[in-house]
Amino acid sequence: MHPATLLPSGTAVTDGVRLFAARMAARSLPLGLTLLVLLAIRSRHLLGGLLVLVAAVEIGDCISALANRDWSEFAGGLVVVIAFGWVARRLLRQPLGSLPVVSPTTFEDCPK
Repeated sequence: MHPATLLPSGTAVTDGVRLFAARMAARSLPLGLTLLVLLAIRSRHLLGGLLVLVAAVEIGDCISALANRDWSEFAGGLVVVIAFGWVARRLLRQPLGSLPVVSPTTFEDCPK
């Protein structure tokens, strides 16, 4: 990732910008590769769960964009949240708020 793409035109690239770009790449690359692997092996439930995680991260990015009044970043993040949430719901085939509750197993239920 080229750090200058994070800045408005004509702004100098500082060490802070380079560090921010490196951290963003370090966070995004493993998530993106994991999404591709899960898609390739057709693991629907794990892919749906990871999409929910990525959407949650994007919600944090949207909150940050709102706080900094960066409307284009907010709009892009919102599109990702809506798209990933919709796909995750379809993959999980259940509404996100109504996942089944599993009760813990006791030792009495185990075979002897």
